[in-house]
Amino acid sequence: VKWGVLYIDEHFLPYHGMRVITLGWFTVRDRVLKGSYDFLANDEGFNPLLFLIRPSSEDLLQKIPEIINKAKKLAQEAGIDPKDLTVIFDREGYCAELFLALSDKEVPSGEKGPNAVNFISWAKYTDSWANEIDESKFTGEMTIKYAVQKSEVIKYYDTTREMNKYGTIRAIVIQSGRKKRRSVIYTNDMESPAVRIIQLICNRWGQENLIKTLKLRHLIDYHPGYISEELEEQPMTDNPELSEIKKKKANLTGRLNKQELKLAKKILKEKNAQLKLEDIEKREIDLMAEIRGLESQITLLEQKEDGLPEEVLFEQAHGGIKLSELDYEKKRFLDCIKVFAYHMEKKMCEHLEKYYKVRNVEKEVWPALTMIVRRGAYLRLEQGKLMVTLKKIQNLAVNDAARALCEELNLMRPETLDKFHLPVHFGVQQG
Repeated sequence: VKWGVLYIDEHFLPYHGMRVITLGWFTVRDRVLKGSYDFLANDEGFNPLLFLIRPSSEDLLQKIPEIINKAKKLAQEAGIDPKDLTVIFDREGYCAELFLALSDKEVPSGEKGPNAVNFISWAKYTDSWANEIDESKFTGEMTIKYAVQKSEVIKYYDTTREMNKYGTIRAIVIQSGRKKRRSVIYTNDMESPAVRIIQLICNRWGQENLIKTLKLRHLIDYHPGYISEELEEQPMTDNPELSEIKKKKANLTGRLNKQELKLAKKILKEKNAQLKLEDIEKREIDLMAEIRGLESQITLLEQKEDGLPEEVLFEQAHGGIKLSELDYEKKRFLDCIKVFAYHMEKKMCEHLEKYYKVRNVEKEVWPALTMIVRRGAYLRLEQGKLMVTLKKIQNLAVNDAARALCEELNLMRPETLDKFHLPVHFGVQQG
């Protein structure tokens, strides 16, 4: 992991059990579900640095400062100066209060404090002014380079804006595509070149690919058994009785308005016929009685509403059922192993790239590694040496790469980890 740039994002872990736990937003299914959040931080090369598994009652805005503090502590333990740090996150982290905290500013008009970190994020609510910028102001041009997909040429306009509750913030408006769509980047980094900031935020999609890899190859969505505990202090929630009264009141008010409008039309019609108001009321006695009845019901509901609290304890609102919280200890331990395995595989891919001779090696090296490490092998003990011979691989490029990788491993003089410490020799089946 390389220090200097930290990408932070969240991943929702759905829960389909019977326990009542907090709800969170599952973007994949675009709906609210029971579950937890896995907050992940990785470096510029998309190597995972740390992760936090938390209930869905905690969101990204709360976790970004905590992750930064933990990352700084890890840097200090490794003998690295934690000051020079840039954090990058998606629009979910858009918040003036968070921006103030990251800039270590007490008031919007203040300067960045000594504990400030640089942040880069996509801005919200910018259509009203970003699309009004004159085309001639987009004088900057750069090529965004990606690890796998094709490079993209974009234009940009580097300026500043006044953000409510934050103050002056650097805004970089980028224009891309045939339709010249515009997006705005907000950052407190006033010194770095615009091309550097744009490249960093546009590379953020690599974190989504990292999460996808961890899901498919290392099954980070798996939970090794669900152990839950009821919360001692139940949270406050909206009073369901009050919500029900408000619904009934809104329904009655709608009916009342409809009947009053009906009566008003009849009064206008009858007045044209030179009838007095008293006569009209006598003729429409049933309608008047219905209006009076609706008014009485609304008054009774208002009296009940005044005596009810806005919020009650969760268990009171749900018939004595208490809100629970999952125990994540086993999952944290298992996910640590999975993240470590991911790092090992990535390092092995770097070794394999030297020997895997194909055109698009960055894209194909990982499947090739999977083919090698999951290949069956013959084991035999020969003159005190453990011989590990992989079965021949039909793909010649992968077979040759496996053979070269085995030769490199043999130069490291590997041994078994048992009490015998037998030397191990790796090879690939001939023929």
